[in-house]
Amino acid sequence: MAARLKAAVALSLPWLALLGCGSETGYSGACAVAIRLEGARYVAQRSLDVPVGAEVGQAVTASCEGQFGGRRVTVRRFGDVPPALAVAVAVDGEPGGYHAEGYLPVLRGHPLHRHMYGSDDRPAPRRRGCGRSFRWDGVVVVTPETGNELVVRRFGRRRTTFLDLHARTRVHGFSRSGFPYLARGDRVRVSGRICRPYDRDLLRGDVIGPIPSGSVSATPSENGV
Repeated sequence: MAARLKAAVALSLPWLALLGCGSETGYSGACAVAIRLEGARYVAQRSLDVPVGAEVGQAVTASCEGQFGGRRVTVRRFGDVPPALAVAVAVDGEPGGYHAEGYLPVLRGHPLHRHMYGSDDRPAPRRRGCGRSFRWDGVVVVTPETGNELVVRRFGRRRTTFLDLHARTRVHGFSRSGFPYLARGDRVRVSGRICRPYDRDLLRGDVIGPIPSGSVSATPSENGV
């Protein structure tokens, strides 16, 4: 039976070096921020205090350039979280946590949400400087890794848009293993509020869902965003 460890899962340069990021391998800096397990990409997570459990399998680390095929590492369960969503990698007794790309820990229904944010209500919806509503359609470019920003390219525009997600953001119509899941290339309809807390507009994403068949939306309320 695998020994269970109770330790803070932390990312640190010494720990990253153990995963093959030293200069002797041609890697440098904070590397091994991703692993690939059974075809899925997992990204390194912030410090968490979660029990590390039974062995799941073997994964490979990525180089600083993002190429997989580096060091093989043993992957273990991350508390009671389904391995499809998150795993732990223990190297020489130092555990590190990874969550699967595409899932959204920022949403309060994710098994790691409370561990990461301390409350089902955090992060709260941004309210400062928020006014006009918006609704438009686009395609997912980058899903959140360690933060809460979803990158989407609006149809008809070249530049990408950052959507600020929060614990109560509702994602429907996109799921995997019973949890909300967004992949690059997903065509989505997004609605929320336009906020201007600083010197630039920021879009608060409140609802994300599939685009109804034969429909593309861009409401007048978000002109200029």
